[in-house]
Amino acid sequence: MKRKLATFIVLSVVIFCSYDIYGQNTYDARATEMMNTQDWFALRTFLDKNSDSLNGFIRLCGTALVHTYFNDSRAAVNNWNKLLDQYDKVLDSNAKFGYNYLLMGAYEDTGDYEKGIDVCDGLLETEGLDSLMFGHIRSIRNRMAGLVQFPEMRIVLSGSEASAQLIGEDDLSCEMEWNGCPLPTLFDTGAQVSVLTEEMADRIGVRYVSADPLQATKNDLDLLCAVVDSLSIEGMVIYNMPVYVLKNRLEEVIESHSDDPDVVSRYEEVRETAEKKMEQAVFGIPVMKRFERIIFDIENRTVTFSMSVSDEKVGGSDFCLINNNLYLKYKLNSLDIVSYMDTGMGGKGDLVLYNSYYRQNENGLSSRVSDDTVTRSMLLPGRLLEYECFAVGPLRTEIGDKRCDLTGVEVLAGAGNEMAQIDPYPLSNGFMGFSAMKKMKRITFDFTQMRCWCE
Repeated sequence: MKRKLATFIVLSVVIFCSYDIYGQNTYDARATEMMNTQDWFALRTFLDKNSDSLNGFIRLCGTALVHTYFNDSRAAVNNWNKLLDQYDKVLDSNAKFGYNYLLMGAYEDTGDYEKGIDVCDGLLETEGLDSLMFGHIRSIRNRMAGLVQFPEMRIVLSGSEASAQLIGEDDLSCEMEWNGCPLPTLFDTGAQVSVLTEEMADRIGVRYVSADPLQATKNDLDLLCAVVDSLSIEGMVIYNMPVYVLKNRLEEVIESHSDDPDVVSRYEEVRETAEKKMEQAVFGIPVMKRFERIIFDIENRTVTFSMSVSDEKVGGSDFCLINNNLYLKYKLNSLDIVSYMDTGMGGKGDLVLYNSYYRQNENGLSSRVSDDTVTRSMLLPGRLLEYECFAVGPLRTEIGDKRCDLTGVEVLAGAGNEMAQIDPYPLSNGFMGFSAMKKMKRITFDFTQMRCWCE
């Protein structure tokens, strides 16, 4: 994951350098600033209003980035190809690498694996490419080379929508049939891939893409890419769905930190959490974003999938997807904030704010409940993440026109971003997990218009 982040840092520098060449007016300067600060939400709005006023390069680059992060992969492919073709002679090697890297991801999202493989091959020939990035791109190439052998994933609904009952009290999960075999399935907006344990994969029967482990997540787990013939609930079937099979056993997944007595004392708690996670199949963002909408009705305990396309403008708040990580923009005490949203996990609190955001907006936020800092724990599937924080008073959130008071809000006390292990991108100001989501009655993710709203 952090290797991917390095690419985006290079990309933002490239955009800045490109402005020196192409920037002509105030509109260009404002768009370039948004790209350099990774303010994708503002850039999306700005392009809608001012695209015709921008220099050709800035307009094309900004539009390609917005299409990449706001779930329009086919448009992203067209724009990256057009940019690389039109400006080939003036782009430096770093720019070409960054733009081709994003083109590679867009090809994989569209299922055009053969063209994605061609882009991978070009990236792997880059002079001076470090071994970690080489291995990362080689892994993506091997994955696409395996997936190209299978028919493209497709989703079939018998009507306009299909629904299933939610079964989890502390998560968003339902029972789905994987190759006809029922498995409890977690809907995880923090999952970059869909995952089965090896025991589950053996039980249902999967077709492996490669015999070699592939890099797929930020946790350095031993994963094999595979294809599931069908995933279904009543009224819906997903055919030829790519998944990752976790080869690690429970003991290998858990990091016990034997040199830390405090963590060792809670080893059983960590083990219990890991066991619970490994009893569920994981339904990740790459599949979620193929639907028009997914609606989680927490009050009535249902999840609803929709593939009907509507031009209707919806309310709610913008979200974007960066390398299949979901970031929601909303209001916190009427102040703008962007949080990494992970419905698959969370601490006991509703929201963790990053210290830099709190310092910048302290006057508009609630004061500290105490000057003392405390150590909090967040249980990840394989380890216990601990961070030092202080608590603040209740804060009001506004996701669209829905208001909700969050009481369990904590602020990282350290100067650094201890949450970087699970939230790698600098546009984020906080972490929002399932503990905040379950305060809502109904949550809708609209992947066509990239809006989230609550009721």
